[in-house]
Amino acid sequence: MPPELTVLADAIPHEIIQALSRMRWLAAIARGSSFRFRQREPDCSLVATALGARYILSGEIEMRGAGLFITLALVDTGTDEVLWGNQLIAALDGIDDLQHRIVSHLISTLDMYIPLNEAQAAMQRGSEALDA
Repeated sequence: MPPELTVLADAIPHEIIQALSRMRWLAAIARGSSFRFRQREPDCSLVATALGARYILSGEIEMRGAGLFITLALVDTGTDEVLWGNQLIAALDGIDDLQHRIVSHLISTLDMYIPLNEAQAAMQRGSEALDA
């Protein structure tokens, strides 16, 4: 991987974690803790247990020809379900804009999918399992 993509692979998660930490209703795992599990196919059960994470966001950056392909997935560790996945594509000369696009896209998506999943899980558990 070219050096600029290696830097991008470090910078994007850092910005995502910072943006997630600004969401008052969501606790984001620190970069140092989450980077310990940086691998192509993370073991969701291991990550969930080690970090106490309910959701795992994973991604991959690939260079194909003159383009970058960023694949993202949000997994509910309680059910091992992929709640959402997407792929963003950008030209190599659009790296500067790409980082901003990824972070904004993710934050708006997670802001919708996580509360929706939590509401569905609460409905499945029934009203007797709810607490205040």
